[in-house]
Amino acid sequence: MNKLLNAKRLLLLIITITLLPAIITFISQKEKEMPKGQKGFLDLSSWDFNQNGSVKLDGEWRFYPNLLLTPQDMNKFPTASEHVQVPGRWSKGELKGIQKDDGIGTYRLKIRVNNDLDIMGIRIKNIRLSYKIFVNGKEMESCGNPAADEKSGYVANNLPMTVFFPLNRENENTGTIDLVIQVANINYYNGGIIQSIYLGKQKDITWEYTREIIMDVLITAFLLLTSTFCFVIFLRKKDEKKLLYMAVVCISLAYITATANAKVFYMLSDFTPYLMDIKIRTASVAVNIIFLCLFIREMSRELLTAAYIKLIVSIMICCMAVTLAVPYGLMVVFEKGVTAIYLLTYSLVALRMVYCIINKRHKGISRNAVIFLMFLDLQFINEYISSILYYSSVVKSFSVPNLTYILLLLGLCYLFADQYLKAYKDIKIMNENLVAADKIKDDFLAYTSNEFKSPLYTITNITRGLLNLEADISLQNRKDDLLYISGITEKMSDWVNDMIDYQNLKNNKLKLVIKDFDIYGLVNAVLETVKYMNRDNAVELLNEIPQGRYYVTADENRMEQIIHNLIGYSLKGSVDGCLKINVQESKQNIHIYLWRTGKEMDDYAHNELLKEYIPETNSGAEGNVPTEIGIYVSKLLAVNMGGDICIESEGEKESAFVIRLPKAPKARKSEKVRSTIAAKSMIKKGAVPYWECPKTVETELKKTKKPKILLVDDDKVSIKFLFDICKDEFEPIVAYNGVQALEIIHSDKNIKLALVDTVMPDISGYEVCRRIRSRYTLFELPVLLLTVRNATEDIETGLEAGANDFLVKPFNAKELINKVITLRKMQEALQDAIKIETVFLQSQIKQHFLYNSLNSIVSLCYSDSERAGNLLGELSHYLRSILEIDPHHSFIELRKEISLVNSYLELEKARFGQRLRILFNYDPAVEDYQIPAFLIQPIVENAIRHGVMGRMAGGTVAISIKKQLKEIVISIKDDGVGIEEDKLQLLLKDTSDGSIGLKNVNKRLENEYGENLHIQSAKNEGTCITMRIPV
Repeated sequence: MNKLLNAKRLLLLIITITLLPAIITFISQKEKEMPKGQKGFLDLSSWDFNQNGSVKLDGEWRFYPNLLLTPQDMNKFPTASEHVQVPGRWSKGELKGIQKDDGIGTYRLKIRVNNDLDIMGIRIKNIRLSYKIFVNGKEMESCGNPAADEKSGYVANNLPMTVFFPLNRENENTGTIDLVIQVANINYYNGGIIQSIYLGKQKDITWEYTREIIMDVLITAFLLLTSTFCFVIFLRKKDEKKLLYMAVVCISLAYITATANAKVFYMLSDFTPYLMDIKIRTASVAVNIIFLCLFIREMSRELLTAAYIKLIVSIMICCMAVTLAVPYGLMVVFEKGVTAIYLLTYSLVALRMVYCIINKRHKGISRNAVIFLMFLDLQFINEYISSILYYSSVVKSFSVPNLTYILLLLGLCYLFADQYLKAYKDIKIMNENLVAADKIKDDFLAYTSNEFKSPLYTITNITRGLLNLEADISLQNRKDDLLYISGITEKMSDWVNDMIDYQNLKNNKLKLVIKDFDIYGLVNAVLETVKYMNRDNAVELLNEIPQGRYYVTADENRMEQIIHNLIGYSLKGSVDGCLKINVQESKQNIHIYLWRTGKEMDDYAHNELLKEYIPETNSGAEGNVPTEIGIYVSKLLAVNMGGDICIESEGEKESAFVIRLPKAPKARKSEKVRSTIAAKSMIKKGAVPYWECPKTVETELKKTKKPKILLVDDDKVSIKFLFDICKDEFEPIVAYNGVQALEIIHSDKNIKLALVDTVMPDISGYEVCRRIRSRYTLFELPVLLLTVRNATEDIETGLEAGANDFLVKPFNAKELINKVITLRKMQEALQDAIKIETVFLQSQIKQHFLYNSLNSIVSLCYSDSERAGNLLGELSHYLRSILEIDPHHSFIELRKEISLVNSYLELEKARFGQRLRILFNYDPAVEDYQIPAFLIQPIVENAIRHGVMGRMAGGTVAISIKKQLKEIVISIKDDGVGIEEDKLQLLLKDTSDGSIGLKNVNKRLENEYGENLHIQSAKNEGTCITMRIPV
């Protein structure tokens, strides 16, 4: 509040100082009354030059337009004169329509003064653009050479001048001065006597002229000195470009100052034509603007962006080019336009800085520094406007630009001083922080080394005992020792992580990502991990938080860390009891209670647990790794998220950690619920993320040949990120909770891969993974778990649930897509292996079946040659059908598969005779449907060889193919020896020694349709194998 108040006061002071030159100008305009000339005559006989000083020769002068006359020539043109106001332009006032700004003319004024003066002086400030002075009939001085045109010797020049002359006494009381001035202006606009001419005593005129020169010299010298100072420092420190830019700004200002008012520059050099000097001075303003803007950008890149700079530099370069290239005769048009552009640019820069001050966009410098930068820019505007008014005869004095230059120098001094002090303070703060950080580092190293000593000594002693081969140690004791070492190292790892978080929190280096989320899903995911890691304990873990009701505003990752730490401490040393988690809601907060029953929390926990952690110089018992720092880190995290942690107790055997967190606004909470509902509806319409879908038009993804990937996360930002990464290689399908994900997997058999977040609002990602594994193997549907923690217990829980791999949030896009592609390639390798197995199965059948069939045919050749010929035809058809099947693209029409089976059965009936009976029943309407090749024959062969032929009397094989609703149901039933129950459970597993044909068919069914063979069998009661193929 105080900083804002100080900034307002400073801004008010800046505005006051900026307006000060205008106020002074307004006051200075109100000069004391002076006599005015009337019709070419000025009576100063009553003017006291000793007391009142010099006087302006303003008023009506006699003017001879378009004539350059000497005092002697004027009597020849008695009627050629007009009366004009001085100072003033030719094209204004009485001469409008008679005299243009470019032309020639002669001024004349007769003056009556007191007779007591000896030497008088005249001070001329600005007559455009060349002139010659006559006093009392004598030529006194000239500036340039006034003439009708350049051929006649016209030379332009415009310098201040003083002329001294003796008084021409008219009588004893008065004297007269006859002042004649020839003026020519051929190449420039605004011709005539522009500023007032002063008449006074010699010493007064000399002092006024000298004072202006001194003022201009001092200002120019200070500007050049400042420029030199900046440039020298820049040479020593070339990364400080702002010093170079300010040096150029000061040089351009010095040149403008030296060529204005007293025009001290022309006292030192006259090698450049005056009109060219005017062009250079105008171009210098553009240089000033360019480097002023570059200086402001170097101070803070937010004040003027790169686009602003490019635009300004381009415009200013164009202005300079036009100014320097345009002919002198056209300067009147272009100079006015360029002047307007300069003023507009200065003004826009000032407005931009006002915008940045209001919106706090001034990274790298303070608000006060921005205000002073704006002050500098306003002084440039002030100086430029006052100069224009002065040269346009609106303002009579040049004091405003001079005062503005002084304010500019003071502003620069303050700005450099402010930057120096800021740099000094920054260095001082950095030095203090460095000293503090060094002390923290020393303390941290001392504390950590001390805390690690006991656990490391314990590990060393245990390992030495294990290495003693002569010691009588049982295998179980060795195992217990190794488990103890593993437990200590895990606790040490957690403690190190907590120490890192503790140091980051103490030094304000920990970054939090605050968002709204459902607390139920997070707690559920944590309890999944804790239950797995404490599966040997009898402590009951209960999540009593209602699903989708309580939303908090916090960092989800850090909130999971807090709950892990608190549950871990609550379960320390416990073997029974109950830990339940519930929620209470207040007006602005959510209170999460972790109740621990069956264990009393001691006085130490109540009084010291949540206080600031300070490691002791001596650790506790041997092998003990402190956990208190994890609790204190949890409290610091909660405080940084706008909450807190405290402890409450009810009775002797029940206590609770209470986590208080800000409640999510209702609007956001309802939006989250609506998002989930919208997501659910969109899943069924085409699996497009709901924020990308039109609200009134049903949208579906175009059908592509890309493999489908399921993205499961309740965070729409994460889903959007995953969607954008995967859409090039896969066809993403989105689910926003675990239930939706399982529904999609059940309804869509073409899902090739799943990315599942561990924390979700209904069921956790671990549970989703378990349910997927109950149906699919690791290779059939790979699962990549997305988690915010990579602790050992999280990885173990995920792998136990059936995850293929882990990815920790926030994840890298390249790492994510590489892991996904790797899992997909692993899946494709499995599919290739199944195809190779199919080829192998075919080759096996061709060998043993061919031998058996040929033997049967040979035996029939001697007894029934006709049947032998028919069987040779069936064998030929069978082999041709087998060879035509491409195992890599093995879909055929069902009629071909039926024909293949018929040929096989004919050959087997010839071999087994009356022992084999076949019942084949199929619906002709199913013949055109496509199924995987070689799907039915291996099952029929299995039924014959291992079923009915296991009986001496043989048996019957019944084959049924029919369509039911949207499925083709294929059933192969036999009345053979059947299968024992224990063998039946292992028959289709990879580890069993069962039939290759059965397992191959089952794998292909799973791969293509997500279906398995259904086998019903009992010993000595036959077997029925059923397969269902969606159509």
